[in-house]
Amino acid sequence: ESEFRIRNLESRLSRRSRPFDPSMGDSRPLAPFDRLRASRQAVRRRRKSRVRYDANVDLIHYPGGDRPEAWRSLVVAIGNFDGVHLGHRAILDRVRESARSCAASPVVLTFDPPPVRVLRPDKSPRFLMTPAQKFEAFEAAGMDGAAVVRFTQELSRWEPEAFVREVLVDW
Repeated sequence: ESEFRIRNLESRLSRRSRPFDPSMGDSRPLAPFDRLRASRQAVRRRRKSRVRYDANVDLIHYPGGDRPEAWRSLVVAIGNFDGVHLGHRAILDRVRESARSCAASPVVLTFDPPPVRVLRPDKSPRFLMTPAQKFEAFEAAGMDGAAVVRFTQELSRWEPEAFVREVLVDW
């Protein structure tokens, strides 16, 4: 615990050369100019994470994307995967092992934006990874691909059976 505190203090001291930014863990409020600068920086970070995916996993989007030919038989992990922590790794390991045992492709199905951002934006937590980092973690976990479902208010009103039929079976 003391080592964590020392690293945290060193990290805060090293950030003093930039404007204070609450999203980076700073504790004092931003002045109006700093707030605008932090907001622009956050937009740039989001744009960069949307554009560039360095991971070597097949990436498709619903609606609009076609299933790759290699995805004939699948074992799918479904979730938000806001950060690929140890619990998520255990799930992905199990999916990978199940897929390998039956000659299928291990694939992740996730949502963008995460459902909580659409349904309860006031309760939406800060996410641990950018989309690019998430896809790199999927690759590191041995996933062959990722399917990203665009989550909307309309999709949230679908019956569970309709979601299974439209997204998991027919797509």
